[in-house]
Amino acid sequence: MEYIGCFLFISYLGLFHFGLIDGIVVKLAGKKIEDVGERKYRTYTRVLFYIECVVSIFVLIAVIIFLPHQYVFFGILIALDIPIHNIISYYRTIMQITLNFRMYTLVGISYSLISILGFGSLWMGKLTTAKVYAGAYVFCEVIELIVCLFSKMGITLGEKYKLSEIKQDCIDLFKTGFPVLIAGLVVTFILNIDRQVVSLWFTLEDYAYYSFAYSLMNIIIVMVSALSIVLYPSLKSKSRLIIISEYNTLTLGLTMLVFGMFGFLPILDIFIKWYLPQYIYSLTILKCIFPAIAYICLIQIVLSNYFKIIEKTTQYLLVSIIALILSLGLDLLSALIFKSLMAIAIATVISCFVWAMMYHIILKKELKAINNFYLVYSFIMLVIYYFTVGVEYIVGKTQIWLVYIVLYAIITFGVLLLEKLALRNKPH
Repeated sequence: MEYIGCFLFISYLGLFHFGLIDGIVVKLAGKKIEDVGERKYRTYTRVLFYIECVVSIFVLIAVIIFLPHQYVFFGILIALDIPIHNIISYYRTIMQITLNFRMYTLVGISYSLISILGFGSLWMGKLTTAKVYAGAYVFCEVIELIVCLFSKMGITLGEKYKLSEIKQDCIDLFKTGFPVLIAGLVVTFILNIDRQVVSLWFTLEDYAYYSFAYSLMNIIIVMVSALSIVLYPSLKSKSRLIIISEYNTLTLGLTMLVFGMFGFLPILDIFIKWYLPQYIYSLTILKCIFPAIAYICLIQIVLSNYFKIIEKTTQYLLVSIIALILSLGLDLLSALIFKSLMAIAIATVISCFVWAMMYHIILKKELKAINNFYLVYSFIMLVIYYFTVGVEYIVGKTQIWLVYIVLYAIITFGVLLLEKLALRNKPH
């Protein structure tokens, strides 16, 4: 229990940079370090270091004074990990926004290897207590920090500005980044709220089925969302005209990609019935919630990044809060009225669709020239998808997915043709 609690707190350590890192992402993405200046980055590094050390000291004092004896060790580890965790995040963010993906990948791989070797050694040596594992986690982060320090020595050591000289810059970074930080937290809540509702209103067995379905869905989301790492800094460096043009291409292309992947559901169906027959009920839930993947990917890869690109971070936060309230309301109503996991799954899809639509409406107002092709396309495909799932449920034949694939190909070709005609007729 102490181990679980420790890692729960560690997952929120990223809040303690108070938006400085997110402000750097919004303001400086797409620019080379030389364009901003190593001296300025060194000053940002020092500001972050001071903030993290102060927070760490306060947390350490609170741990020693207030925590029961059995939790003090874990509390001290958390306090010590605050500067380590956030400075690592800072360095990795700099690598990402300056398009240094080679170093970004190497740092990630080195951390994974150290973790595998470290935790594997502990397991083989039967050193499996909660304290040992928590200590090993922090040790692995220390090693990653050392790797980051050596790889980014130029923005760590050397001449810096006086804090008074760069005070307004830092204030602007915090003002810009804090809404993004909180919006990111809100987005995390939205993506987990349906499972929380299931855990409170349903049995443990129901929660296991729902969580397994969500885990399968999350594999695809994580794989597709990796595009975001490259996309944001690349777009940030381009002109407004290109950004608008690529919005239409990205949203439509991503929606087509995800709905095309749904055609592989029969293969997943066969695999689960063969290898994990005890989770067949999860497969039914998965088919209900699957279209949420399209909207979650759109939100995480394109829509949220466009708010950062045009620096409308306050609107991003406000719409995210509205989406959170909507999602919570729909999930609670589904649990209390229908008392069905399927109803919660459908409610999640509806809330994700409305959430994406709200983001789109704000962005369309700001960018003017973006179109609605992907929303119309996704709605049509949503209807076709649920029609296919419904027919399969009634007749019990997976061959119906061939109809889905054919309709997908026809609709996709038709929408691409319409978009091409629209572009051709658009005045230059």
